[in-house]
Amino acid sequence: MADEMSAPRCPAHPDADAVGTCARCGRFTCAQCGRVSFGAHLCDGCLARPEARLAVSARAKQALLCAVLGLLGVVVLLPVAAWLARSELREVALGRSPEAGRDVAKGALTLAAVATVAWLVTFGVLALRSLD
Repeated sequence: MADEMSAPRCPAHPDADAVGTCARCGRFTCAQCGRVSFGAHLCDGCLARPEARLAVSARAKQALLCAVLGLLGVVVLLPVAAWLARSELREVALGRSPEAGRDVAKGALTLAAVATVAWLVTFGVLALRSLD
């Protein structure tokens, strides 16, 4: 009965109390084998897996999507793309988002800047033509 009431134990360190559960696999972790990484508590096993480190965050994907849609004509999404991309770059720098998102965010930021210039030139040319 006493065992049933005790705190959960870490499977890797049975003598240590668990301080959390892995957000990916659900395994209990102690202070030695659990880490907060990319905004989630992960066990060492999941943190070592490539897909945990190499996955691009949803924010980086959204930034790229907004930049592409902005280039295609939904111009109001260009500032959103830039904001999302800058937010992702900040989170990567702080270690709260996977490194894989850095290149996607930089690409989204570059695409948003190029699309903004392209649309400004297009609107400027159209405005000049309407004056004639």
